[in-house]
Amino acid sequence: MPNGVKTENMKRITLVAALTLMSLATFARASAVLYSSDFADDWNDWTIIDADGDGITWYTDDSCLRYGFSSSDEHTSADDWIVSPPVSLTAGTMYRVKARHKFSHAGADQRTLTYALYASTDNSAAGLAAGTLVADLSGAHSEEVLWFTPSESGSYYFGIHTDAVDPYWGYIELSSFEVKENVPIPASASDLKVYKVAGERDAVLSWTLPPALDEDGFELPEGIAVSNVRVYRNGELVQTLPGDAVSCTDRGLDAGRYEYEVELDINGQLGNRSKVAFDLLVKDAPYVSYFNDPGWAIVNVDGGRGWEYFTDYSNYYSEYPGGMENHNNNPPDNWLISPSIKLAAGVEYNVKFWHCSPRIPEYFKLYAALGTSIDCLKAGTVVTDIDGVYHTEMTKEVFSFTPTVSGEYNFGFHDYGISAPKYGDGLMLTGFEVMPADMPALGLVSDFTISSGTEDDLFAQAATLSWKLPTVDTDGNPLPLPEDAPIYNVHIYRDGEPVKSLSGNATSWIDTADLGLTPGKHTYGIELEVAGVYGPRLYGESPTICPTGDDFKDTPYTSDFRDSGWGGLTGWTECAFWKDETAYPPTLEDTPHGYTTGLRHFYTDYAWLYSPEFALVGGKEYIISFWHREKGKSFSKVYTRFHIYKTETGNKTSDSFDEGECAIYRTYSTAASSEWEKLEYSFTPSVTSFYYLKLWNSIDAEYGYQDITCFDIREKDWVAPEPPPVPPVEENPPSPVNLPTYVTTADPPTASLAWELPSTYKDGSEFNPATGAIRIYRDGVLAQTLLGTERHWIDTAGTGFVYGSHTYEIEVVADGLCSSRVKAAYASNLVTYASDMNNAGWTVLDVNGGRSWGKVTVDMDNPYGAFTLPDYSRGVDFVSPYSAGGWENHGRSYEAADDWIVSPPLYLDGYGGYRVSFWHKDPTVMNCEKFSLYASKEMSPESLAGGKLIADISNSAGLMPEWHKVDNLFIPDEDGYYYFGFHAHSAENDRNSIQLTGFEVARFGMTESIPSRPTGLTATPTVSETPEVKLSWKMPDKYMSGASIPDDSPMEALVYRDGTLIHRGSATEWTDSDVQHGAAYTYEVAVEAGEQTGPRAAVSPVEVLPPPPPEPPLPVIPDPAADLAVSTDPVMPNVADITWRNPSTSSVPDSEPPITLAEIYRDGVLIGTVTEGLAAGEYSSYEDNTVTDPGMYTYMVKVYNGELIADEGHPEVTRWIGRGADVPYEPENFYEWYPFNQAVGNDRGGWRIGFTDACAGGAEADGDSWFISPPLYTHSGTKYLLEVLPFSRGFADPSDISVYLGSNVAPEEMLRKIGTIDCASVKSFAEAAQFPLLAVAADDPSLADEPDEDGGRISFTAGNVTVGFRAEGEAEGRICGFRFIIDPETGIDEAAEDGSMHHVGDTVVFPDGAADIMLVTVSGQVVRRFAAADSLDLSQLAPGIYIVSCNLGGKRISLKVIK
Repeated sequence: MPNGVKTENMKRITLVAALTLMSLATFARASAVLYSSDFADDWNDWTIIDADGDGITWYTDDSCLRYGFSSSDEHTSADDWIVSPPVSLTAGTMYRVKARHKFSHAGADQRTLTYALYASTDNSAAGLAAGTLVADLSGAHSEEVLWFTPSESGSYYFGIHTDAVDPYWGYIELSSFEVKENVPIPASASDLKVYKVAGERDAVLSWTLPPALDEDGFELPEGIAVSNVRVYRNGELVQTLPGDAVSCTDRGLDAGRYEYEVELDINGQLGNRSKVAFDLLVKDAPYVSYFNDPGWAIVNVDGGRGWEYFTDYSNYYSEYPGGMENHNNNPPDNWLISPSIKLAAGVEYNVKFWHCSPRIPEYFKLYAALGTSIDCLKAGTVVTDIDGVYHTEMTKEVFSFTPTVSGEYNFGFHDYGISAPKYGDGLMLTGFEVMPADMPALGLVSDFTISSGTEDDLFAQAATLSWKLPTVDTDGNPLPLPEDAPIYNVHIYRDGEPVKSLSGNATSWIDTADLGLTPGKHTYGIELEVAGVYGPRLYGESPTICPTGDDFKDTPYTSDFRDSGWGGLTGWTECAFWKDETAYPPTLEDTPHGYTTGLRHFYTDYAWLYSPEFALVGGKEYIISFWHREKGKSFSKVYTRFHIYKTETGNKTSDSFDEGECAIYRTYSTAASSEWEKLEYSFTPSVTSFYYLKLWNSIDAEYGYQDITCFDIREKDWVAPEPPPVPPVEENPPSPVNLPTYVTTADPPTASLAWELPSTYKDGSEFNPATGAIRIYRDGVLAQTLLGTERHWIDTAGTGFVYGSHTYEIEVVADGLCSSRVKAAYASNLVTYASDMNNAGWTVLDVNGGRSWGKVTVDMDNPYGAFTLPDYSRGVDFVSPYSAGGWENHGRSYEAADDWIVSPPLYLDGYGGYRVSFWHKDPTVMNCEKFSLYASKEMSPESLAGGKLIADISNSAGLMPEWHKVDNLFIPDEDGYYYFGFHAHSAENDRNSIQLTGFEVARFGMTESIPSRPTGLTATPTVSETPEVKLSWKMPDKYMSGASIPDDSPMEALVYRDGTLIHRGSATEWTDSDVQHGAAYTYEVAVEAGEQTGPRAAVSPVEVLPPPPPEPPLPVIPDPAADLAVSTDPVMPNVADITWRNPSTSSVPDSEPPITLAEIYRDGVLIGTVTEGLAAGEYSSYEDNTVTDPGMYTYMVKVYNGELIADEGHPEVTRWIGRGADVPYEPENFYEWYPFNQAVGNDRGGWRIGFTDACAGGAEADGDSWFISPPLYTHSGTKYLLEVLPFSRGFADPSDISVYLGSNVAPEEMLRKIGTIDCASVKSFAEAAQFPLLAVAADDPSLADEPDEDGGRISFTAGNVTVGFRAEGEAEGRICGFRFIIDPETGIDEAAEDGSMHHVGDTVVFPDGAADIMLVTVSGQVVRRFAAADSLDLSQLAPGIYIVSCNLGGKRISLKVIK
């Protein structure tokens, strides 16, 4: 039992000690910890119980469990639980329970909140409350260690219970919870440090062991101590040390970034690990940094704020965008240590940096050493000592450093200032460089900008980057390369990954979606490379790419400041501009700008807002304007601040004046104007980008307000686009007008139509109706032609009329021209009449304007179940709208209602009794229906209101929101046509909400035998060659009165197509075969029982479609050709043999394509075709013998099936065609050579071309890169010498580079390896490597011999030959001094022994048959050359040593001659 714990089951012990650790890691430790959670992602195992059911309970919030409430919450208690998952515990064993929690509470009238921890084997609220009270946590605010000893074994739940009556305000947070056995778990080690050993890639770690306390701060029991110390590297255990160890060394590390952890162990119980990061990054010289790249280490010995990265230079100029500033203490002792940099012994390096200390003198040193510990740095070389010097501006320093030994050096800045800065501005550093003294010091690009989109479209998914290239290095010296040098590169990075490398003098580039660019913001980096030297990388953040939504606008743009995209709006309220706000109805004023709404700012405070972001083009002038006015008392001044910002600068949502770069700034102080006044600004952006504006405003007045509206932004010279041309005036005759709804009589049925004609043509000239004719169409078919003077016509059975729904259209024909048709509305007038009030013939009369009756879908759900539902699926509704300005009084007001919906005319017998019924409900559940039903023989509002009142509905309370059916008796005074009108009426500010359907008119007693409409009607067209529409329905089981239809009652279904009866029968399905493809039809079905026909059910129009045409055969597009190869004969190199394999696959799976044509291209130009022998899957060939100029050529082959060809993927091969350069070949540089760096694993590895050398390096472990010469032409039998100087700048790991001979400029053509070269030595100590060679015929057997490793002569095929250097894996090295010459030191002894060629005086005598005679200098320069000769005169030669050779019997013999 721990010290100080009483012998009782539980007691709360407050944590008494906290250890300071560099970092703690949460992880699964020893088995002593039974459960642990910090609620980052495993809180779902916990159970929430809202015991009081008030909806206010525990929830998750930012990696903690929280219980919170406020005084505004409606609750009367705080009875809530949060319950842990089960934890298995053993009876009689003491356990530690740790809970980190905090609590805040405000009480009112002694209303307090308490919370406590319980434990129980039952996780219900009742079970936990009946369990063990572990501790009352109320009022605590800490991490607590609690004790719990269960009385029985089992799975226990721990629950925290909140308790209060009528709580006021407060919260509880639980941020961690742990249950563990009562065994000592060690605390963590502290002060963990790591540094690099001098001259080695070893890491030395040190730490401080904790006092004899466990992790909870309790003393360790007697005899218990740390038993082991474990050290981890990147999560892997690397060392296990004795318990008293306080340091260790990790040896033999590779360059990289590491994370070390130290963990203490007490008898298998593991404590939390301490962490420290360690960068063992190794950089190459040249190295340039402004301290934002990985690998820099900060050591603040004084424990103060120390070094911090900064980007705000204020007035301290430097070309670099950031650096380090030391916010030091008094006195400071702070170190800034670089990553390791490879340096070579004996090489002079320039060490450069910028520095300043604006307020105080500088006291700092720069050290160089082979390690990172402070002791190691102090024992190293002092590069410079700045002692008490003021530098109030950024100053550049250049110091020389020549290491005595090669190694990986670290540089350390040590700020040891003797006093604290007076104003808090310490030492500032940037632009640190280490590079060989003979190399250019590349700087940053300048004027680096990133714009969204392109110049033409700022909304495109693209980013436009631009920059300026430096013309001098950072020392002011001109860059030594020609402007068009191929080794000048610009590397671009997106979000840290390389995205593009540009050659030449590129100063702009567009990133697109095709290159992987996604919408949103991105960070771009840009760096320069010249001759393998890399400059520092400059970073910039892009604006939003591909912006969408209301926050981005194009111009021209006009707004009243109230549409989406405007924000801030502090101090502004939306308003309308009224002539007289006290009058009703209020009227809006006539404003000079045409807007009646805007924003209002009262005098009590300042106001501000920000705009959407506008796409503006650089260099174009824009006019920005808005209108304002002021009303009130004692107005004196109006102050306006107007700022415009680029999107990527500033903080848009801040009301600060001074954030970011302001593109334009204006301040106006103007007299108040009670009349509308326009303010106008001019703005010309410097670059194309998105811009937004901010407006701050304040007014001086005793009281009053300011209004603003009509914001506008557009180009100064913007011209509205031309409106579409107005169609020419039609000279057709006028269409009929004023067509009344036609009416029909009950028996026999007829339709009556009437119309009027205007007296003029459309162009205004006089129209004489007597010269024309009237044509009347029924259901689209011509039914009657009348004289132009007729104004009325009756459609009867004699003219083809049948009872049903019909559509009538009328047109006028005159002077050979025809007017447009005018459609008359359909009206049914026969009773029994039933309608959902959606069909034709119903008329809306909107007396007071504004919103009126509309069509709706009937809600068939009746949640209360107290009434039956209407047998209709559609209806009409009326809901009174808000009145204009209703929000001004901070409440809702409504327009008065005066709106009618009127039925078609229905023919009724005088003094007969009719039942008029309808369904209604209040859809808004506000019990505020206000409407009446009238009948009249006229349709005007006045006639209807003066007609007979049938029903009056005015609900103010008491009705539920379900459907109600109303039945009323109506007895007409006389025979005739009657209109039924529903009138929605309500006073101003009275809400009115109505929904209607199921309007029916029938004689009394008729509904007792009239069947209801059928249900479930469907019409399904077939998609086939034979057009059909299949209909189905269900017969009704009730009459319209609600009485049941007897089962044995005969019923027939009547099917109508487009209003015409087309079928009747007793079945419940039928197929209409008399339809046409491409036509649409409307179907209705009614049911006839006895002699009574019920209302019709209808479906939406259906279209009969023909079957789709058969799919055309897929085009067989051959895949691209494969295995393209281009070869040349070494002796006849100007002829290219091109071979390829024709594709056996195509765009159609499992379909072998016919190949009809192959086109051969050289450098993109068609040079020939092949039409025969093109079998799929077989090889074809073509010979190109038209090359005249030697050089590298790219060949491509395209294959066709007729005119079908693949869109992309056609193979290309690049080869040298033509005779190579003559020997000797001794280039001054390698500009004409060819690097192949396609397999190095990154963008920087492989071969790079320098001023006089070439270097390989930077590849990954599986890298493979080639550096190949142009072809050289050689002669059979001639001995040659290949010589090259391999070297390094001090490092090569490994350093072997392979040397090959080949027949062309391509890695796959380098078939003969002749040896390796060692690049380990620096240039001053390097020795040239030589390879003696012999050119032989292609069939010479010596070609099969492996090259002699002891330097023997190596055979190769005569003709064109190329030399290739291959760097594999991580091989590094450099070459220079390359030459390929005729070997001056061989062949002489052979000639002497042969005796066939000899030197006599100034003459060389050749044997019979000597051919291809050459005279060369010892350096390989050809002096004379003959096809054949008997002798050679040397008398005219300058003194020296010469080599004479000839071909004799297929063998080359040579003779050395001294003149």
